[in-house]
Amino acid sequence: MKIMFNKVPDKYLFVVLFIIALCISSSFMIYSVHKGIEISSDNRYYFNLGKEFFEHGITNAYSKSMPDAGLIYVGPLEPLIIGLLIKLFGASWLPIRIFNLLVFSFIPLFIFKISIILKQRLPGLLSALAIIVYIPLLRSTLQAGKDLYMVLFLVIFVFLLLKLFENPNNILSYINLGVCLALAIHLDERFVILIPLLFIIYIYILTKKIPKILPKTIYSIFIIFLISAPWMIRNYIVYNKIVLLTIRLSPFIDPILGQPEFKNLGNYSSLFVVNEAQIDSIKAGTKVVYYGNYLQRPTEILPIHSSAIEAIKNNNIPHKFSKTERLFNSFREFYLPLTLKGHWSGIGYTYRPKYTIKGIIREILQYYIFLPFFFIGLVILYKRSRLQTILLLSVIIFYSGLCIIAVDFTLSRYRLPLDPIINLMAMIGLVWILNYMFYRRKLLGKKSYIEELAICSRRFKNKS
Repeated sequence: MKIMFNKVPDKYLFVVLFIIALCISSSFMIYSVHKGIEISSDNRYYFNLGKEFFEHGITNAYSKSMPDAGLIYVGPLEPLIIGLLIKLFGASWLPIRIFNLLVFSFIPLFIFKISIILKQRLPGLLSALAIIVYIPLLRSTLQAGKDLYMVLFLVIFVFLLLKLFENPNNILSYINLGVCLALAIHLDERFVILIPLLFIIYIYILTKKIPKILPKTIYSIFIIFLISAPWMIRNYIVYNKIVLLTIRLSPFIDPILGQPEFKNLGNYSSLFVVNEAQIDSIKAGTKVVYYGNYLQRPTEILPIHSSAIEAIKNNNIPHKFSKTERLFNSFREFYLPLTLKGHWSGIGYTYRPKYTIKGIIREILQYYIFLPFFFIGLVILYKRSRLQTILLLSVIIFYSGLCIIAVDFTLSRYRLPLDPIINLMAMIGLVWILNYMFYRRKLLGKKSYIEELAICSRRFKNKS
């Protein structure tokens, strides 16, 4: 069977994977629409902002269609895509979701392409199929948020990096990396962390390979600046100061450039957020609402979730986390989000309720079950190709490190762009273990597990 699989051309498998991904994601969308889709506030914000860009242009600091939403704080790429779809097909969620289905269907193709470069074709196919039925990714096709596009850009970036090391003399690799990264940072500013990683890789190539590569590396840098220039000019016109990508980078950039900082950028809040001033009244049962302060909406009254109230009444009192506590909590939320007991998160005042039974089963089957195999796959791949393994691990460490260190309110969904890479490594480990078990039994002349089970069953029947 393995010989037959190896004889199947890659182009046929690409077509099959694309069709399977499109069919499954379309079926999931139809089922979800029939059942009813709950649109989150973040996704509604992107939809309205795309509509805003189409109707009023991109030179407004504040949203006209959403006057209470404050400064536009997200990257422009996703709202521009949504605005274009609205311009072409009208202000409807359907064309956005159909476009998302196409984007989703390309993700397993790039996972399989990565596995071919790694010479791990079978694990790549299994990983691609696993990602096709990955529920968090399927859910992102129903929304107008950027999560789905972040996954696509990250797997493309990893693919292009591996292709670069296959042929460092190919100028297209440098151009494609520059375009990919430039678009990615305009989707989400967290991708900025990949720019220093790319420079480190270029320096490595220059020191280990050929000095003639230097002009080609400049192409990538030039393309990133070229694509970034229009939005930076727009930001300067709108804010009358240098703003790199989004205003969320300003707290880091303004002190360096000596610029006045933005005021009232908005504080994170949700139904699970409390502050110290409310604790005594919550314990006494007199405070069950808070006045929202997220995105300059001071008059909004929202209920505090019952699980947060119950935790405080049970003397599980929130407090402001130290740096060590916050980093530990962010790491846990990013990589090990499953919790059997509710706990305080974020900077110390955001409550995470315990998982439901359904949530526990889903997390185990789609993520935790693969973690042991990930580490095995890491070792196996490292033995076969150290450089490729270091590249993959560097992307994981750089991206996750930024989310854990620089983001106060780290969520498990921030890991979604890395999940295909983690899953691929896990499949490499899983396939190696299965191959080891099969060939070991074959070399020792033992029967298969199914044959042994059948023999034991017959013996038991004979005795009885």
